[in-house]
Amino acid sequence: MRKLTEFPTSKRCCRCHQEKPVSEFYPRKDRPGQYLSECKACGVVRTTERNRSRAAQRPPKPAQTHKECGRCHQRLPIEDYPLRGDGKGRRSVCHSCKRAEQAAYRDSRRPDLRERQRAYYADNKEAVLERHRLWRAEHPDRIVEITAKSKQKHAERIHTYNSAYQKAHPDEYKAHYHARRARIKANGGTYTAAEWTALKAKYGNRCLWCGAAEGDIQANGKPVVLTPDHVVPIVRGGSNTIENIQPLCKRCNSVKSRRVRDFRPLDGHTEGSDETDACSEENDPTQGDCLPDSGVQVGP
Repeated sequence: MRKLTEFPTSKRCCRCHQEKPVSEFYPRKDRPGQYLSECKACGVVRTTERNRSRAAQRPPKPAQTHKECGRCHQRLPIEDYPLRGDGKGRRSVCHSCKRAEQAAYRDSRRPDLRERQRAYYADNKEAVLERHRLWRAEHPDRIVEITAKSKQKHAERIHTYNSAYQKAHPDEYKAHYHARRARIKANGGTYTAAEWTALKAKYGNRCLWCGAAEGDIQANGKPVVLTPDHVVPIVRGGSNTIENIQPLCKRCNSVKSRRVRDFRPLDGHTEGSDETDACSEENDPTQGDCLPDSGVQVGP
């Protein structure tokens, strides 16, 4: 009777010389039922060493200067492609195509993204503001660069918005403008549009120099507009507080210029400064050369 062939269950590796189960060896393709002489682990080590040796012998590849974009199929400089996340080479899509894809994605999901952003901001408002504050403190030059680019890119839209806001909110605009001037000069002080409105009402909404009422029609057909005048001008060290402000029409404010003149009533009369100029305290500012005729009827 013929004996059945018995297959071994273990084998000794020719490299590490360890006795291992046959499952740790690759089977031979040319001889079924037999296995290679080296184990799988030793085979991996040998293959790795061989590949490294061959790679070291190869001549180095020339530095890549251009490549073809996988989207627009244009051959562009390598600097026009973003780096891979793992730091190994560049991506296959150029910056322009990547930005276009991201913009298309944001446009397709803009309502959903905005809703998610609003919800996240509402839940983490303090953390978001703190993160923004720290980033701005660490990157002042970047803030200046971003602001300049934004102003240049949206110059027309910014001008249109500022013009419309100035016409719709003249008092708020003036308060913001003077606060910026005082901040540049480091004089300090601020006032609100409500304080300016209250100050005009206190003096009957009239110019304290020529007496023209706000809204009166001038000779040129334009209405009188009261402007906040600094008794001690900002350029001469005056503060931007409401205590240093008096209401004057545009014409009187322009004529007063940088002089220190206080027209606010005190004990029933108007006080002027000690400075001497063409408009002395004895002169009537609505007559003669002191203030050219504004075309506004003053008094009865």
